[in-house]
Amino acid sequence: MAAIIQRSFMWCYFTLLLLSAIIKVTQTQTCRWNRPCYPPTVDFLQNIDNRTITASSTCGDQAANYDLRFAGDFQDTYQSTMCDAADPDNSHTTVMLYDFSTHEVFGNFYTRPRLDTWWQSVNTEQDVTLMVTLGDSFLFQETILSFRSVRPLAMKIEKSNDFGQTYVPLHYYAQDCGASFPGVTTSSNSYNLPFCEQKYYYGDAETTVPGNDIQMVEYSPAGDLGQTFYQKFVMEYFSSTNLRVMLVKTGMAAPDTRSYFAVADWTVTGQCLCYGHAVECTGRVEHKSLNMAQVPSQQKHLIIGRNQNQAECVCQHNTQGASCRECKPLFNNRRWMEGRGNNANACEDCGCDGFASMCVYDEVKGYGVCQGCRENTVGDKCEMCIDHYYRNPNYTGPGRNDGNTCEDALAPEPCSRYCWSCGCSRTGTVRGSVCNETDGQCECKTHVTGRKCDECKDTYYNLQSSNPAGCQECQCSIVGSLGSTNFCDKSSGQCICKTNVMGDTCNMCKDGTYNLDVNNPDGCTVCECDKGGSINGQCSGLEGACDCRPNLDGRSCNTTSAGFYVPKLDGISYEAEMATNNRDAVVTEEDLIDLDDSDNVTSRHTGSGFMVVSPSDEVYFTNVRIPRTQRYSLFLRHKSKAIWNTITISLTPQNTADYTCNGITIPGNAPINLPTGSILPAENGGAAEFGSDTTPCLGEGLYDITVTFATSSGGSTDTLLLDSLVLLPRLDDIEAYTSVDTPAATKEDMTECWGAAGAAYDPLRDTVNCTKLEFSLMAEVYNGAISCLCEVVGTVPNTNTECDSHGGQCLCQPGVIGKSCDTCMANHYGYDTGNGCTACNCDPLGSERLSCNQTSGECDCKIHVIGSKCDACRPEHYGIASGNGCTPCICNMDYSEHKDCANDSGQCVCKPGVGGMNCNQCASGYYNLTTSGCTSCGCNFDGITEDGGCDDNGQCVCREDVTGEQCDVCPQRFSQQGEEILTYGFGPWSERGCIRCYCSSHSYNCTQATGWLEASVVSRFSLTNFGAVSPRWTGYDLDTNTTVAVGDVPVLSVTDPRIILELIDPSNLTSIFFKSPDLYNGDKRTSYGQMLTFVLSQSTTSDPLIDPDGDVFIYSRFATEPIATALPTPPGTDATPYNIKLHENYWKKGTIAGAQPTTQEMIHILAGITSIQIRAKYTTVSIIY
Repeated sequence: MAAIIQRSFMWCYFTLLLLSAIIKVTQTQTCRWNRPCYPPTVDFLQNIDNRTITASSTCGDQAANYDLRFAGDFQDTYQSTMCDAADPDNSHTTVMLYDFSTHEVFGNFYTRPRLDTWWQSVNTEQDVTLMVTLGDSFLFQETILSFRSVRPLAMKIEKSNDFGQTYVPLHYYAQDCGASFPGVTTSSNSYNLPFCEQKYYYGDAETTVPGNDIQMVEYSPAGDLGQTFYQKFVMEYFSSTNLRVMLVKTGMAAPDTRSYFAVADWTVTGQCLCYGHAVECTGRVEHKSLNMAQVPSQQKHLIIGRNQNQAECVCQHNTQGASCRECKPLFNNRRWMEGRGNNANACEDCGCDGFASMCVYDEVKGYGVCQGCRENTVGDKCEMCIDHYYRNPNYTGPGRNDGNTCEDALAPEPCSRYCWSCGCSRTGTVRGSVCNETDGQCECKTHVTGRKCDECKDTYYNLQSSNPAGCQECQCSIVGSLGSTNFCDKSSGQCICKTNVMGDTCNMCKDGTYNLDVNNPDGCTVCECDKGGSINGQCSGLEGACDCRPNLDGRSCNTTSAGFYVPKLDGISYEAEMATNNRDAVVTEEDLIDLDDSDNVTSRHTGSGFMVVSPSDEVYFTNVRIPRTQRYSLFLRHKSKAIWNTITISLTPQNTADYTCNGITIPGNAPINLPTGSILPAENGGAAEFGSDTTPCLGEGLYDITVTFATSSGGSTDTLLLDSLVLLPRLDDIEAYTSVDTPAATKEDMTECWGAAGAAYDPLRDTVNCTKLEFSLMAEVYNGAISCLCEVVGTVPNTNTECDSHGGQCLCQPGVIGKSCDTCMANHYGYDTGNGCTACNCDPLGSERLSCNQTSGECDCKIHVIGSKCDACRPEHYGIASGNGCTPCICNMDYSEHKDCANDSGQCVCKPGVGGMNCNQCASGYYNLTTSGCTSCGCNFDGITEDGGCDDNGQCVCREDVTGEQCDVCPQRFSQQGEEILTYGFGPWSERGCIRCYCSSHSYNCTQATGWLEASVVSRFSLTNFGAVSPRWTGYDLDTNTTVAVGDVPVLSVTDPRIILELIDPSNLTSIFFKSPDLYNGDKRTSYGQMLTFVLSQSTTSDPLIDPDGDVFIYSRFATEPIATALPTPPGTDATPYNIKLHENYWKKGTIAGAQPTTQEMIHILAGITSIQIRAKYTTVSIIY
């Protein structure tokens, strides 16, 4: 029973011990760059997959008895047992040296050796060996043997590093070292000198654990040597492929059944030999002795074995090899060393920068030298370039371009290259020279420059390999070259000329220029020839006179000879009122210019008026002269309210000869029919273009043109006012436009002028200054200038041979128009007098038309209208202002003075007191109609009703609060709802005639005060007294309750010089007001029935704003809400006066949608005014008031 208790204690003890050891072994680590690192320590017997374990003697081949010892506290006991290899329960093979069991503790799996199984030798055999073959070289660190038998009296431990061919002893243990191992020392200070220790033998009390069946032998060189163990030579000494334990002498010699060796567990620990440069070795396999499917994944790393290679290090610190025993090819900048202590001794980069595949440590130089530099590099670090190459100035590392300082598209070679080819020009480089390795500059010939020596220096050209200096000197003229320098094109030798100079050496003026001068910054002066006025744009002589077309003068050919002119672009125009049609032509005269209310020109026409055209009319223009053969666009100037469709134009040449246009022969005997077109509505005048898609080419000469008007969207009775026919020469056929010398901007202006010329009026022609441009174009079309054609009768005396050089307008007498001064302007007459034309001055209301007889000037009057100007009605008629003629007067002769009307309204001249348009009743304020007139009522106007003065008996009809025969007395007593109320203050301020007494609801008895005079509170801002601006009205935003700035603007008026208050809308506010100063506030009861008067104006009336709350508000401290009223009309752009009566009939409470205040409420409000606010914005536009 005691033995059983002892065994239970022993197993508990070993369980704790072995679990602790397992946890220690399986700790992981990472390899730090600056510290040595080592793979995990493993048990070779359990974790090396291809190791083998052998023993020279194993019991059981022949079954035999042995005595199994059980240790006791005071005495050992023995049990006879059989060793039989054929019986699994009694066999003791080498597998039992390292078998183990797996246990779960708190969900974690752990392994521990099985100490209830053991290997055992044959009885009495001595010098038994146990050997493990590792299959590769490992770093041996420690071995522990747990003996189930008593420990040997002598044993030794040996190792082999040549797979068992030779062995060397590592350590000896014996009871008597001298007797067991004679010649072996018993002490040593060297790791490689084995010695014998009298330790771990049977009976060694120092190492014996009392009462335990298991006794241990531990040999740990790694633990004994400490950090010394990790020196290179020490680790190499303990590197082992085999480990052998020789059990020399059993612990008991007798009896035979107790003389044997038995080992319950043998551990041999160590690690891959990586010299401190690896933390792991390659590959892993699961331990064969475990069912790994039953082990959780998070615990498997505790029981994982090594790979079959067994010793391949995963090298760090830039090392390589199975044991990290050498540096990587490019990391030999220092000698290889093992990691030791606190120093990793990592291999260093040689700095070959990717241009070599290896480097070699040079003992003399003390650093690594790169081998076989690539990409045109050379040097110990491949840091230099070979001849004819230079360093890339933007290179920052292999495949890098830090900071994007280099772009492949702009660089001579890829930015990733360290060395760029110098690329020296063989033509410009000194033969045999080498470029600069730093910047790639080649060695140039004398007159050559550039990094590659591939261009001539300034003032040199024509780089040639045969020229020892490389280039030859330029030969530029100092007169014509830019800056008077010798710069020329480095290839051709063309000198850099001044703007107007040409030639290889800059010695000639360009076409269109003259007078080569060294002091002229442009070299030569521009001829300034008019493009159309000159023949070829060339000039000559020191003055630069141009060659002009006929009848053109001036150095630039931009003036006409006396008596000649150049037509305008629309100079080929023919007035419709001078044309004929297929019926009696109807012509209407109109002023040349139409103005709006602001005197702005809205439309303009030519001639004296228009031809009135109806549907199906044909209009004939004859003898239309075409000045030269080219293409023309046709325009019809008109006024129309409708769309006119299917308009056709036919041009028939009077000369039937064929002509050529742009290389195409056109028959002259056939009319040219333009494609059908249309006219769009244009009440203020328009111009419709015809043939724009197929512009006709007309030959020089005379044409007859027929225009047919088919239908109008306005119906068969619609009419169109035809102003004129215009032919514009196409710009594409005019060299002054198409010339390459004509600037693009000028062409754009010419195009705009051409587009504007089609219309009778386009302000663009004045804006772009078309006069000069049209002169050039038309001078070419007419080949110079043509004679003035002024009519002697219509021109100012002695000027008939002169006209405007641009357009040919003659100097007409007053009232005369036409380019030739050949007709009276609209609504004028008397051309043949030779003194000009006189205005008809026909009254527009009384005349049928504004034109008159061209000889007498007589106007054509409407019915019952008389006078040479049709400006009066016949006697006893009226209504000329109606515009429909005059109407007979209808007067009652019993009560009228005579049959004539008093004015144009038809009002008859009545007898005294008689009224009515026809004098058939008494006038207001009169009664008793007789043939002598009516009698005055004598009523006071302020006291009577609005309907009239008195009734048929002469009794005055008084207002509500007035009495007396003449309605001029306030009643002393007035009954209202049972109360006696007195009245006072007869006059216009009360709508009832008198004012009812109001004594703050305390009494209705009052009398009119005496000695009071009418006075006004006025804000006057006189320009003669600037101090009167104060007290001022202020600006106020009702929405935000903030002040808005108000400025002062002087008005320099002769009759009323003053200052007005100007409110500027700062941010498109909608509820801004003028707010009264204190002058208008307080007790203003005496203003009841008086007027609030003010004047407003605004800068625009567009986008009107109507506020439903009202425009004028009066706030009072005696009322919770203001009274409001609306302006009858918004302010205009001119000063708009307003008069609002301070009476309840004209105000509402709160807003204009509220109820009307009572008299008492009105007076109550006026008794305590706090502010008067007048709206200052009547539009949604941000404006000034």
